[in-house]
Amino acid sequence: MRSVPSSGRPWFPAVAPAQRRECAVIGVTLVAVGLSYGALSQASGFPLWQTVMLAALAIGGAAELTFVGVVAAGGARSWRCWAACW
Repeated sequence: MRSVPSSGRPWFPAVAPAQRRECAVIGVTLVAVGLSYGALSQASGFPLWQTVMLAALAIGGAAELTFVGVVAAGGARSWRCWAACW
């Protein structure tokens, strides 16, 4: 069996320092939002599985935070569904 010939190039092009900085800023922002969402969910009494599933299935980060805030404040079920979907 022969191996696949290599062209000697990496699979991805070199990343410029400016692009690295932009990626770092986005990464730090995502970590900050994730930590605040996790802390808010924990303080509101959500179990870990619910927090993870909502984070994975919600359309956007604002929907997760809105849902947790409405439920924690004792909002009506219809508003809970609205917050989760929009």
